[in-house]
Amino acid sequence: MKLYELTYLISLETNQQKIKSVSEKIFSLIKEQGGVLEEQENLVKKILGYSIQKQGAVYLGVIKFFMDSLKLEIIQNKLKNELDIIRFFLVSKKSQKTKPREIFTEKSAEITQKIEKQKHKIELKEIDKKLEEILKEK
Repeated sequence: MKLYELTYLISLETNQQKIKSVSEKIFSLIKEQGGVLEEQENLVKKILGYSIQKQGAVYLGVIKFFMDSLKLEIIQNKLKNELDIIRFFLVSKKSQKTKPREIFTEKSAEITQKIEKQKHKIELKEIDKKLEEILKEK
C-alpha cells in the first residue's frame, strides 16, 4: 500500500451540511476501497490565484491515506462525478524513512565533530615556536 494525498476544492456557495456530506463521502469512498486514513486537515477557506469555474475563493481540503494503487482509479472516477467538488488533485507521497528527530541528531552529531576538530587545531603561535625549535636544531 502506498501513501497518497488528496487535495480537493469545494465551492463557497455550498452550504455547511453539503460540505460535511461531501467530506464524509470521500472518507467512506476511501474506506470502501480498502484505504486507511492517515491524516485529515480541516477545510480551510482559500482565495485562489486565478478563478476556477468562476470561483475566486473556495474551501480547500486535504486527506492523506494509504491504499492499493489498483483501486485508485475507482476513487478518481467517483470524484470526477461528484458535482460539489470543483477540482481535485491526487498524488503519491513518499513515506519518511527517517524521523525528524533522527535527522536532527545526525546533523547535531556532525556539528559537534566539526567543533571538536577545530579545538584540536594548533594555534599559529604554537606552530611558530615549533618551527623555531626545528630551525635551531639544524
